[in-house]
Amino acid sequence: MENLILSEPLFWSLVTACTAGFIMLSYDELRVQKAWPAGRFYRSNISKLIGGLSIIGSVGFSIARLSLLYGLGVFVLGFVLGLVLSLIWKSNVQWIAIILLAGSWIFQFFI
Repeated sequence: MENLILSEPLFWSLVTACTAGFIMLSYDELRVQKAWPAGRFYRSNISKLIGGLSIIGSVGFSIARLSLLYGLGVFVLGFVLGLVLSLIWKSNVQWIAIILLAGSWIFQFFI
């Protein structure tokens, strides 16, 4: 009973990192389609690299530390939340992704 997803702070921290990764990875494509502005960070390939590493790292870490189902949950929830946040916050999602990623890294040091 204690291994419920809702009671696992590491799971939610990894979902946050994966969400930020999906936002960083997909923002360049989305901004071209929607004609949104982009900062220097998102115009370079470094955002795609950090986003991809964040997705791979968060899913891989959740599989290694928790289980395969948690890894699948991190991937699916990260994708859905990244899409929803991108469509709601539009061009402001650039800053939200950076804050989410930094927050999830900092939070993981305290759990």
